[in-house]
Amino acid sequence: MKLKIGRIFYLNLFPIFHALRGKGNGYRFADGYPSMLNGMLRRGELDLSPSSSIEYLRHPDLYQLLPGHSISARSEIRSILFVTKYPINELSGKKVCSTHHSETSRALLEIVLKKFYKQDVKIDVTELPLEEALKTHDAYLAIGDQALFAGKSLHIDYAREFEDCLPVRLDGRSYIACDLGVLWRRATGKPFVFALWIANKNSLAEKKRLFDQFTADLEEAKTYALSHLHEIARQSGITELTEEELVSYWNVITYGFGEEEREGLELFRRYSRELGLI
Repeated sequence: MKLKIGRIFYLNLFPIFHALRGKGNGYRFADGYPSMLNGMLRRGELDLSPSSSIEYLRHPDLYQLLPGHSISARSEIRSILFVTKYPINELSGKKVCSTHHSETSRALLEIVLKKFYKQDVKIDVTELPLEEALKTHDAYLAIGDQALFAGKSLHIDYAREFEDCLPVRLDGRSYIACDLGVLWRRATGKPFVFALWIANKNSLAEKKRLFDQFTADLEEAKTYALSHLHEIARQSGITELTEEELVSYWNVITYGFGEEEREGLELFRRYSRELGLI
């Protein structure tokens, strides 16, 4: 019997999964992007996974939260990037789309546009990458490594704080790039919780020993990873970003789940319910 664990293949969780390597022989990992792993967890094809926070809010009776773990941001997150041809307060009636990899970030975009900026928009879902999507749409939401690498290609200077939407150039045209973590923090004063570690309750009774072991291993992996980020970056084999860029990115992420994160998640729950997203 093995514990079936989802593994998001984005760089945001690379340090944690790197530190989990070799821990126990009772784990089997399945790679995927967030919306894919959400569905697998919901259908019982996984026992536990880092999963979109909106998935947990939509099905709280189905899941048990692993305490003390999340992917959150106190402000900028860098890997949730909204690129638009128009100022963010001029998007009513415009064609807006989001990558199909996203669920939490798409819900966050709806809250940002509809509640914070009072924009009347419908957000399409697309499998197209950033450059292709912007040929047919006025704005596009990228997440994960795609967003992180796009930020670098757009020459966004992440060495300084991303305090506002920035003018950028793409294929010879002017755009505006916005970090959704920054826009959420500005409007609410709270961190935003993008993902949580959750377990399917139906698996817990049958695999309790493995689940308890993984909970301990995950906590140990988090502690190790956060104190060895430079070493992990050097061993990563990742060529798209430098060691310093990787470590800088990981340092803007909160991997814990404290009181402030709980307050941010509760506010996300409230706004999502108001907009009919959960």
